Amino acid sequence: MTTATTITPAPTSPSAASAVPPKNCVVDPAPVSQPHSPLQPPVSHAPVDNDHTVEAEITSTTTTTSNSTSKLPFPQARINAIIREDPTVGRIDKEAACAVNFATEAFVAYLAQQAYANTSRDARKIVAYKDVARAVAEHVNLMFLDDVVPQTPPPAPTPRAALEPKNKKPVTDDAPPNPDPPAAAAASSMDVH
Repeated sequence: MTTATTITPAPTSPSAASAVPPKNCVVDPAPVSQPHSPLQPPVSHAPVDNDHTVEAEITSTTTTTSNSTSKLPFPQARINAIIREDPTVGRIDKEAACAVNFATEAFVAYLAQQAYANTSRDARKIVAYKDVARAVAEHVNLMFLDDVVPQTPPPAPTPRAALEPKNKKPVTDDAPPNPDPPAAAAASSMDVH
């Protein structure tokens, strides 16, 4: 359930300038003209006039009911299953699992941004494995992924055709198998008187 609320803080009240959203709500920040990192909040460079009221729009998505559709970036059931697989984590409530979901989105966005930066440095348009591996190797924030994303990718599995010897000729059912050419040459040389 998405609701929109307009907040008009009083000009002299310092606590009204920092409006706190209701519990179990996710606040979508107002769009700004400059791009921002998902790990850093957007900064608005518009001048603030303390003599007039300032309007801010808060769009919230509630996650308290099981029937509500929310704007979660990943399937929550999958996130819950991954959390349950970790033996060090005990019980976790729905709000914490939702926070893990949004943190996962921020992490994937950060990794993708760093990999794309490597792609654009090489004047390419498609992100390759080597770009992700270089991002992991170059950035301190991503070095914990060294074991998961090695510098060189693991070798691709070889197809069956590559495993078979190339000098082997296929045998057809119509023709009898040819005798071995060196043995046939040796037999013909013995017949000569």
